[in-house]
Amino acid sequence: PIPATDTINHTNYLIPENPLSGLVGCPLNGIWSIEICDHWGRDNGWVFEWMLTLSSNSGAAGWEYSVDIDSIDWDGQSFYPINDSTAIFNPDSSGVYNTYITVYDEYGCTYTSTDPLTIEVIANPEIDLGEDTTLCEGMPLILNAGGGYDEYLWNNNTTDSLLFVEMSGLYSVTATNYNIDHTLGCSGSDTMIVSFIPNAMVDLGPDQCVTEGPVTLDATYASDFSYQWSTGENTPVINLTQPGVYDVSVNVFYDTPDMCSAQDTVHIRIIPEPIPPLPDTLFMCAHQARILTAEQPNYNNLYNFIWSTGNTSTMQTLSNMSPGVYMIQVKIIGCDTLTDSTKVTVEACDITIPNVITPNGDGINDQFQIGNLEYYPNSEIKIYNRWGKKIYESENYQGDWDGDNHPEGTYFYILRLNYGNGTLREFHGTITILY
Repeated sequence: PIPATDTINHTNYLIPENPLSGLVGCPLNGIWSIEICDHWGRDNGWVFEWMLTLSSNSGAAGWEYSVDIDSIDWDGQSFYPINDSTAIFNPDSSGVYNTYITVYDEYGCTYTSTDPLTIEVIANPEIDLGEDTTLCEGMPLILNAGGGYDEYLWNNNTTDSLLFVEMSGLYSVTATNYNIDHTLGCSGSDTMIVSFIPNAMVDLGPDQCVTEGPVTLDATYASDFSYQWSTGENTPVINLTQPGVYDVSVNVFYDTPDMCSAQDTVHIRIIPEPIPPLPDTLFMCAHQARILTAEQPNYNNLYNFIWSTGNTSTMQTLSNMSPGVYMIQVKIIGCDTLTDSTKVTVEACDITIPNVITPNGDGINDQFQIGNLEYYPNSEIKIYNRWGKKIYESENYQGDWDGDNHPEGTYFYILRLNYGNGTLREFHGTITILY
């Protein structure tokens, strides 16, 4: 029997007889078994309670517990892993983003960490000043770097979003957005080359009237400018050589016909000196019509004509004039003015008709010659004998009928005198042949 006095306080912890220090360095992975034995015979092997506690700090002083990492998984919105230790985080907007990191060690143990990241996304300014540009002097140009950014800085040290440009040059701007506490800024930049071209100037001079060419018109301006003449030419200088009247215009421009352009027009007349056109004298019969012309070879349209009669055409018709002497004058007006005149003598030119011819071959009165008949061309005559038989006829009588050996006697004629313009006058009479 066990004495009643052989007892132990069951509320105490007993230190094991054999320490666990021998387990240091043993692999932890796997299934472990431990046997708890009671060496107290007096309680007949009764174990009230036991407990095993493991501590990561249970090693000896100066020792470290180190396990190799097998792999790491990254997860979360906008995370892009590069390798086990590095991932790229590329959020689209500000906010709170959860990151999930799972670590697997060489023994298959898993360690998971979840961390919230509060992100403020600062937008990079997108600056577009446009393409390089060329403008005419005096044209307005405002460069716009866009609105809504925190800070602007132009290369001329101005700080507005807009820049008024008046001079040629390279212009650049940097716009910056900052975070809330102004510790981080994101910037964007752009540049533009601006060229101002001077506006063209052109002066073709005063209107000109010259008697011969060439006339040189010079519209020369700067080397980069183009020229467009109304004559179709495109050189800075043109020459007008041929007689004529020219309204010449030119457009001087840069790049396109309406860019930095200037225009001018000049009236040029090249009119040769007039040639005197009239005869010194002119004889005519009162029944005749004569035409005086002041025409100039090839260039009538370049002149103005003024006759003393008031006529302004190139020709002056003289008709139905009474016998007398007249001075007919014309002014031919070009660049120079020429005055020319002619002395016109007008006579009645009445015809005289003989009544006897003596065609005996002595050269005197051998033919039926009518005085002044030469002023009535294409006059007709018919001659009849006493019995009414036509013995001679001519439609353009020249005063050459000599009787045609007809016997002496009296014959009858009908003369149709041609006054011109379809006017005929008929004369009747007799002609006697004597040998």
